[in-house]
Amino acid sequence: MNSLPPIPTPPAQRWKDFRQQGLPVITFALVTAAIFFVWNHTLLPGTFTGEVEAVQENVASLKPGQLVDLSVELFQSV
Repeated sequence: MNSLPPIPTPPAQRWKDFRQQGLPVITFALVTAAIFFVWNHTLLPGTFTGEVEAVQENVASLKPGQLVDLSVELFQSV
């Protein structure tokens, strides 16, 4: 018996198959890579180095005693 030649698949059908099967995988891979890139390049590290300046002031009073509590806000004049 003679075997028949294979039926060629039209290009439109191949494009449709690629859009349904291949394109979602490629899109997922690209989005995952973009998220990984942005995550690693925009977040601050867990530790960082800073500089602190300690400010000390002498408090003088006309009455003798001990200062127990000083309730002031940040940048408030005393």
